[in-house]
Amino acid sequence: MQRDLWLARTGFQAGHFAQLGVQIPKLLVDATRAAEHHQGDDQLLAYRYLSLTLELTEAAAIKWGDTELAVVAGHRAVAAAERSQDVVIMASAARHLADAMTNHGQAAAAVAFVTAAARRLEPDLLRRGPEGLSVLGMLFLKAAMAQATAAEADDHHPTPPPSPARSPASWTRPTNTPTGSASTATNCRAAAPGPRGGGATRRPPGARAGGG
Repeated sequence: MQRDLWLARTGFQAGHFAQLGVQIPKLLVDATRAAEHHQGDDQLLAYRYLSLTLELTEAAAIKWGDTELAVVAGHRAVAAAERSQDVVIMASAARHLADAMTNHGQAAAAVAFVTAAARRLEPDLLRRGPEGLSVLGMLFLKAAMAQATAAEADDHHPTPPPSPARSPASWTRPTNTPTGSASTATNCRAAAPGPRGGGATRRPPGARAGGG
């Protein structure tokens, strides 16, 4: 699983986004099964890999133009990271969720979320040395980027005047909904596990936080 994740992350960095549509679902299934079947340190390791895979799903979904999938994957990455009990993985997942929220038009909420995450995790991250400082800096960077995006959105979209009341007929009028994104994103959405619970301390040998 570690090797497959490394290959997928390397492919992302190289721009092989279509290939990820095949790799990510398998990684999600394997990591989810491992987290369910293992106990103790092996289970913590599986949750770390699951969170990192969900981070990769988030980053790939943004490249595919599916920001809704990115937000879902980001939320689940945070949940898996909490269960991994690894503060660096927690911070990395929070960074990815903030990025997904910003791209999904939720920049103001992303600022609040990632700032709160940075403050909560800061004491433990500082104790992790350079690695902790690096990911802590990324949290604050994402907060600044989301803040800039929110400010730009406010400048371009001033508050509109109140809209007139709709007629009763409009309450039942069907609305057009998007038909969905590419099949690769659909496969990843189906494979992504639901959220679980939370915790905070170690990281997998050879597994690095980040991904997009």
